[in-house]
Amino acid sequence: MIEPVPVGVNQRLAAARLLLVKPAFGVNTGWAYGALAAQAPGGYLAEAEAETRLEAWLGDESAGVDQLGFNSMAAPVWAKHIALPTLARGLQRELGLTLAMSGSGSACYVVLGEAEQREAVRQSVWECWGESALVREVTLRVGSREI
Repeated sequence: MIEPVPVGVNQRLAAARLLLVKPAFGVNTGWAYGALAAQAPGGYLAEAEAETRLEAWLGDESAGVDQLGFNSMAAPVWAKHIALPTLARGLQRELGLTLAMSGSGSACYVVLGEAEQREAVRQSVWECWGESALVREVTLRVGSREI
C-alpha cells in the first residue's frame, strides 16, 4: 500500500544528512536472500511489527531518521562479512552513529548528526576498509522531487 508522506515527515527527512559508504567488496544478492530465507520465519521482521515501528516513528516528531530503518538481511550478511559490523561498532563507539545496511549490502549508510561528523566518518571508514571504500554524501528524494 502506498500512502502520501505527511508534510511534517517530508521536513524531517529533508533535514537528514546521510553518508553512503561501500567497501570494495560486494555481497551476492542471491546468497543474501538465500541466507535470510534459511532463517525464516525468525529472520524476518514480522509485518505487524514493521507497521507498529513505522506508526511509532511517524507519531514521534522528535524521532530521527536513524530510528526509521530496519533491514532483516543485515544479520546474515554481517555474520559472513565481518568488516561491516566491525565498522558499525567503531562508528557507534567513537561517534555515537549507527551504520545501517542498504538492500542486500555491501553498501551501508550513516545518518549524520553534525556537519563535522562527515570527515570523522570518512576517516573511520578508510581506517577500517581502506581508501578504496566509497564515501559519498547523499540527498533523500521522494519521487522525482528532492526533499
